[in-house]
Amino acid sequence: MDLALVRDTYARMTDAELLQLLRYNAAGLTEEALEIVKEEVSRRGLNPGIIHTVALQNMDYAGYEEAHCRYIQSLPCPECGSVVQHLNGTMTYVVHSIIVVTQTEKQLAVACPDCLDKKIDQAMLTTLKFGWWSFHGFFFTLRALILNFRSRGHHRAPEANFNLKKWIAANVRHVHVSMEEGEISPFTR
Repeated sequence: MDLALVRDTYARMTDAELLQLLRYNAAGLTEEALEIVKEEVSRRGLNPGIIHTVALQNMDYAGYEEAHCRYIQSLPCPECGSVVQHLNGTMTYVVHSIIVVTQTEKQLAVACPDCLDKKIDQAMLTTLKFGWWSFHGFFFTLRALILNFRSRGHHRAPEANFNLKKWIAANVRHVHVSMEEGEISPFTR
């Protein structure tokens, strides 16, 4: 790696660009690049706390899954704001068909069980209205309805379900930074 090029690239960035990069895209920095980041942050007089954020992005998160799950489950619902029920995850499946074209969507969501039920209901209703309008769509519609029905059965589990763990794994760095820095919500950036 050409360290002079890395140093020059960081030096040409505005403060806002550098902070954006360090907050959200610093995973995988080498030790040499991390030292250059520290020098650049010091040279510009930026908040040295950003170095902690970079370190969090580059740490190994093995063993943190349970703590991350407890943290996410304790937050208010991102959909309705309720704190009455623990958050969990779901995967919704939606099918749209028109004569020869069939489009399928699946979406991972985290919310309270009541909001997850509403998401599943909406996905099933949309699929029932628009999914069966082609030969292949009919079969995809049956599959989506079955998968949505199965997902619904895991919304009220007291422990983190598979879909919540899947969402956390996809967002582990952001979740950990939110947990460490006490951000109100890891659901938005």
